[in-house]
Amino acid sequence: MAAKRVARPVKKPARPARASPSTAKRKKVPGADALTQRVERAIEHELSRIEAVLSDGGEDGARGEAERRARTLATLARTLKEVTRLRAGEEKTKAADDELPRDLDEFRRELSRRLDLLVAEAAALHPEPAERG
Repeated sequence: MAAKRVARPVKKPARPARASPSTAKRKKVPGADALTQRVERAIEHELSRIEAVLSDGGEDGARGEAERRARTLATLARTLKEVTRLRAGEEKTKAADDELPRDLDEFRRELSRRLDLLVAEAAALHPEPAERG
């Protein structure tokens, strides 16, 4: 007589807990420097993988792997270029925001002149109705 097998329930792997929206907002977004370093490390990793694949020989599988790695490397290079460009834009904005005028009196006169010009343009576009007497 054959022994009857009892099916046991299969355990599903536990899912990691999802962050609530309020928790997600509190997480710190990595700065451009940290992101640049991560992309550079990924590029170095891909370069070492390509070198390893190429040193193994010219097998067809190795050639396909090298091509996939080269595409990944190209994508990482574009990402690094974009992060660097964005970082340069942040620096320009910071520099422009931090500049103080050399002559405060001249700054005040120029500001007053521009405000007067804006008021005059607004008055020309939206004339006030004549007062009734």
